[in-house]
Amino acid sequence: MGRNITCRITVSEKECSDTLMRLCRNSVYSYSNSIKEGYVTTPEGIRAGICGKAICQDNIISSVYGVNSICIRIPRRIPGTGDTAYELLREMSFQKGLIVWSIPGIGKTTLLRELISRLGSGDCSLRVSVVDTRHELGVGIKSSGLIDILDGYPRAKGIEIAKRTMSPQIIVCDEISTDEDAIAILGAAEAGIPIVASTHAGSRDELFNNKCMREILASKCIGIYLGLLAQTPGDYKYDIYKKDLRF
Repeated sequence: MGRNITCRITVSEKECSDTLMRLCRNSVYSYSNSIKEGYVTTPEGIRAGICGKAICQDNIISSVYGVNSICIRIPRRIPGTGDTAYELLREMSFQKGLIVWSIPGIGKTTLLRELISRLGSGDCSLRVSVVDTRHELGVGIKSSGLIDILDGYPRAKGIEIAKRTMSPQIIVCDEISTDEDAIAILGAAEAGIPIVASTHAGSRDELFNNKCMREILASKCIGIYLGLLAQTPGDYKYDIYKKDLRF
């Protein structure tokens, strides 16, 4: 567990292309936009990273062909993985947001999925809007409670739409990274809507040195930054940083 295993079997470019075709339900064209972004997500929430040869125009990828590598991530529910994050939000009376950070592959999306389910269900359920840009967060939780899923929406645009139209008490999204994401989060906070989001970082210093995160940190709209330090989803070791919890 937590280590790479090398097999003696290799796959050919044709086998990669055939696999991509099956992932796309024999319609690669309908997935062309996400393929240009480097991934395909199936209706079951399986996300496959796609690596091949890119055709670029003005430094913008217009198409990808000759697929030679595929990284497949199979989602799963792990009950209880969102409990710590939920208790931290409750400690703040659900008035401030929470950022979950880690390196890739630790289990941020798994944690968010379970957290969403808990937030939207039970005796103290909240109205949760989920901006599921890559079709992963909503897997297996669409009927879990007061949960509205904006499936496939660009992150910043989805946050704005949720704020204006869905009357959410909390908004959840995955993998924020751009200035547009930060602006949308700050806009939601100004409307009194806390944000729960994940982002990539290898350490707290790396997190706070990111331009996008510096703007969010300065705004004080995020109350807790939750780092995942374990190597296996569901078996987390946490780095919990609480930022100005006065209301």
